Amino acid sequence: MTRTEQRSVTMEERGADRDAPFVSPEYRFVVGRAQHRDGEIALERRSLRMTHSHQYAPPVNSHAYTVEVGTQTVQLPLVTLSTELTLALLITVDMGVSFIDRAGSELADLLRPHDIDVVATVATMGIPVAAAVTRHLGLDQYVVLHKTPKIHLANAVSEPVRSITTASEQRLLFDRARIDAVAGRRVAIVDDVVSTGASTGAALRLLRGIGADVVAIGTLVTEASLWRTSLGDDANKVRALGQIPVFRPDGRGGLVEDWHG
Repeated sequence: MTRTEQRSVTMEERGADRDAPFVSPEYRFVVGRAQHRDGEIALERRSLRMTHSHQYAPPVNSHAYTVEVGTQTVQLPLVTLSTELTLALLITVDMGVSFIDRAGSELADLLRPHDIDVVATVATMGIPVAAAVTRHLGLDQYVVLHKTPKIHLANAVSEPVRSITTASEQRLLFDRARIDAVAGRRVAIVDDVVSTGASTGAALRLLRGIGADVVAIGTLVTEASLWRTSLGDDANKVRALGQIPVFRPDGRGGLVEDWHG
């Protein structure tokens, strides 16, 4: 990865989305986390090269992508899904105990003001995150929305879902025996990545259908920005430790960041 170059960009904070990546309409470049200072926002540019073409974002390493997840910096492998789409994969079960524990602590800090009663997550990659967040919130129980039928889910509450990383429609399944754990409770949905918003939206519909009050959505990273449209007003509930784009071919054998998706 090209090392980031620090660059300050002056912009009106009023009306600006501080959580969204900033994209210049003139020069196509994408920036990372913002630091607010005297009416200005100091922004990181991920590449030393800028082009006038709106079709191109900064070039990236074709094998890995570096991202900050809270206070931790990690390299994520790039995996090509099609000729037009490559993703950076954050595989929580491969990240190690110390990474998940610190990320869980930092995500819990973002969710704590919402007075959470119980954490809910979507299997499988969200489970380590949910367990860590639950522990750091001082809670004991969390609930799991499954995608694979199991013997105890024969009569499960279900909701259709299609993820960006799966080829066909699946169903989220929730054990009816756990309904009392969320009904009438303040629930935070916690996951590894919020991407298109499909899985999160399905989880919202399922949990609300059984009486949960979903007050927050926590994730290690958001991916591109399709989830903002998909989740509608619920997008305001998202709290994330980092942001990643998806990647498109640049027409010259390389990849560029796509922050829309």
